[in-house]
Amino acid sequence: MTEKIAVVRDFIYIDLALVCSFYSQIFQGYTENIVQSFQNGVNRNSTQTGPLLSGQSADEQVAEISQKTERKVLADYLYTSIEEKLSSKIVDCKSLAKADYMQKLEGAVLIKVSGCAEVFDYLRMGTLIENFNQMGESIFTLTTAKELPTEIALTEARLQAAKGQDKKELQQKLALLKNPKEMAKRANLAQDPQLLNGLGMFIKLFFADALDFIINSGSSDISFRGVLDRNCLRIPPARIRALYGDKIDFPLTMVGQVTKMPKPDQENAAPKENPLSTQEADKPKSPRDAFEFISKHARVFETLFHESKKRTEVFVQPLAIYRELTLPVPIAAKA
Repeated sequence: MTEKIAVVRDFIYIDLALVCSFYSQIFQGYTENIVQSFQNGVNRNSTQTGPLLSGQSADEQVAEISQKTERKVLADYLYTSIEEKLSSKIVDCKSLAKADYMQKLEGAVLIKVSGCAEVFDYLRMGTLIENFNQMGESIFTLTTAKELPTEIALTEARLQAAKGQDKKELQQKLALLKNPKEMAKRANLAQDPQLLNGLGMFIKLFFADALDFIINSGSSDISFRGVLDRNCLRIPPARIRALYGDKIDFPLTMVGQVTKMPKPDQENAAPKENPLSTQEADKPKSPRDAFEFISKHARVFETLFHESKKRTEVFVQPLAIYRELTLPVPIAAKA
């Protein structure tokens, strides 16, 4: 018995609605192709004579299959078919450079980028910011649970015999030791509540429950930010963190559509007209103008969260994100 090397995709994310749309248009039909593919394991001709789908129309067969077949298996098959069919049209981003990435990505049907990923879960980040100081205080209390009571006792003992300036300093030290909030702040485990409230507000306004995967291409100059739909995850975010952490060191592959990319000369571009101008001519003259005026202000803030000053980021709507594995598969010898 000989072996062949097969590529297996371990999907972390797959957008079934988008995959189905691509599949139905690429293969000029959705129902017929799906039925045929899943019938191959049951019978080898175009008609079903057995009891499983006997006498059913194509639509009825799809309904029956969808009841008996896991959606994940169906989605895996559809996606694999799409990637194989469009393999020559998918732009591989491993050799992109900052100087020419726009030229190579413009008009691309799909792009493919592989590398280690950073996970940005803004829903979790909002919860973390909301409870940051409380968590810092708890961390400080837990990590000093053994030493702190002893230090307090020693300070109290020294205070009884102290006089003058020494007594004043020991009183201040004792008050500090008994104030876990202040101790956590001095240990950099707490932040200004006003700062945290501001960050929390920005997350709620501009990110809400957003979940992003950022993958760097072969060139460190360009990053690809996949904006995910939580409903399309194969693994819940909490389990992803448990398995991989916030930085996934195993190479992931993301295939999707480019939705936004900054201009290469954006940083050196000439200053634009101030969108927040308060000149008399720019002030709203009607309710409609007022709405557009507010919308223009909102877009300025939105832009702040779409443009990075540290790296060039390309935004992507992913069809799928997966780990690519190669496995030996036995091939049975022909009789």
